[in-house]
Amino acid sequence: MSSYLIEYNNKIIGTYYNYNIAETFILSCLQNNFIKDSALIHSFRNNSCYKIKTTIITLDKNQSIKELDIPVEIPVDIPVDIPVNIPVDIPVEIPVEIITITPEMKLENEKRINEIEKEKHDLIHNMNLLKVQQNKITEIKQVFEVDLKLFNQFKLTKETDSNFIIPELFVNKYKIMNNLFLKDKLDWSNYYNEMKINNKDNNIYDEHFITNSYENSFINNKKLDKTNKIEEELYLDI
Repeated sequence: MSSYLIEYNNKIIGTYYNYNIAETFILSCLQNNFIKDSALIHSFRNNSCYKIKTTIITLDKNQSIKELDIPVEIPVDIPVDIPVNIPVDIPVEIPVEIITITPEMKLENEKRINEIEKEKHDLIHNMNLLKVQQNKITEIKQVFEVDLKLFNQFKLTKETDSNFIIPELFVNKYKIMNNLFLKDKLDWSNYYNEMKINNKDNNIYDEHFITNSYENSFINNKKLDKTNKIEEELYLDI
């Protein structure tokens, strides 16, 4: 069997399994002026790059089909005793390699599977720890934003009202925030560090780093072996 490639202006514009269909396509393009003068049909043997022949398809003045076969040039360095028409249905024996799985190979395979499971477990565990830490930092930032808003309100009121007194529960926070403000370092990170230094025994921000029982299940989940296998799923906020 053969395949047929249509060439026009040095470009392949179609492939067909039937010569007549390829020829009809060219004729319709010629009649409708989609292509000019002529096009080529290259005939190839299936499943190979062996070209059988090339045919020029065109129309004469009477709009009749005109075909001209172009002979295929065979390179002169091909030995003459090698047949050109090589049968395509020659059976080919493919060598089959039989692999015997030994107990050592099976043990090594199981060992590698366990290593992959542990790597997967450790990765998920570390991602969960980062997620817990990220949530705690988000909580602190939210508290800081509330404190910052109060600081700005109290600061503005104090500048316009000399009799204004900072609420007692906010006096320490106001002092720390104002010092950072004067140094142009008032952000949540610097504020949190200052709170830790100035309130070692009573830092309300540390409360936001206290984990609940659900989060502890990720923090304490570290062991994974064949006798005590722990399945840990990726911790996601809902």
